[in-house]
Amino acid sequence: MSDNYSVINREIIIDAPIDKVFLAVSDQDQLTNWFPDIAVLEKREGGRVSFKFLKSKKNNLDKDHEMTGTVIKFIPNKELSYTWNFPTKPEFSKAYA
Repeated sequence: MSDNYSVINREIIIDAPIDKVFLAVSDQDQLTNWFPDIAVLEKREGGRVSFKFLKSKKNNLDKDHEMTGTVIKFIPNKELSYTWNFPTKPEFSKAYA
């Protein structure tokens, strides 16, 4: 891992099968049910990641925002990691998810 990045590790216990949970965090159609408004996630190492958060009154955004990144590791039902670059919110950039 590069010194240019921080590492974010998050562990939560969810009472559901691993394949269902992994699909919820790795399928671009399911991601939009709970996280970004528009999602692109190419399920392969080196794949593109893009999360768009659209301006709306319900999320208190003053403008549209987009996070871009690259998939670092993709092991189905086990591990997903990617870079995180948020040009419109630089305080959120340079971290792994």
